Amino acid sequence: MGSLEEFIKSLPEDKQFSLALKLLKKAIPLWDEFINEKNLSYKDGLVGLKHNVSGDLPLKVVKLTEKFLECGIKDIKEKILSVRLEFTDPVVALQDDDWNLPQTVLLTFYSAYNLINAISEKDSETFGPSSVSVSINQSIDALEKSKTLTPEQIKDILNRAG
Repeated sequence: MGSLEEFIKSLPEDKQFSLALKLLKKAIPLWDEFINEKNLSYKDGLVGLKHNVSGDLPLKVVKLTEKFLECGIKDIKEKILSVRLEFTDPVVALQDDDWNLPQTVLLTFYSAYNLINAISEKDSETFGPSSVSVSINQSIDALEKSKTLTPEQIKDILNRAG
């Protein structure tokens, strides 16, 4: 098999989203374990306001991705845009170092973020990896770093996707 990016691009679009969904579902327990122990809030470094992050945000992405695969984007477009908007402030906070997450939790969060972006934008990008591909990579990275799955188990998932 060539690169992961080439493999993902070779899959039909629905299989790409199914693979991203499957891997994100396997990474969600990393997020859930973290939110059970931590408060999901941060202070905005610019004005000092406290912000709270919805603990079920990655799970919302899972549910919307399932609906998207089941019935397309038409009936859920507004909900997708609404959930995507919920990521805006936390992503800025992460980029500005106002909010810090452990690496595997961060990867899971960004995987969900990139998956919702992939659905809402339907990947019109022509250069660089697609958002769905980035989501897949981030989930794999989180699963490997946390030792949730072995490289062999991940290969098996990829082989079954193709």
